[in-house]
Amino acid sequence: MSLLEHSLENYEDRLFELETADPLPTVEQVLDVLTARDVVHALLCDRTRDVIRRPAVLTSLDRRLRKQSEKITQVADLSDLRTSFHPAAAAWWWFFEAPVPVYWWDRFDRLWNR
Repeated sequence: MSLLEHSLENYEDRLFELETADPLPTVEQVLDVLTARDVVHALLCDRTRDVIRRPAVLTSLDRRLRKQSEKITQVADLSDLRTSFHPAAAAWWWFFEAPVPVYWWDRFDRLWNR
């Protein structure tokens, strides 16, 4: 098994732990997933390493990670973590934004703002 395939497995394992954390994951679990994704990214960028054999696996894992973005932003202040880890701008997984709350009275804005 190549280093890249091993790193993908590690990423999948960390992601599963994050998904199954009840009720919410810990900051440590969030960091485990984000840094596991960093390793996969670094290996993909290293042209001397093996090419990914199953790219659909990575896209599936990334889709699952995006679905966890709300949980991640609930437990971790990513802007604070970015000051410690200094991720590249291409590392989208470090830049999840907390959802903006929609208040019940905002539903009536279109009526009042005519």
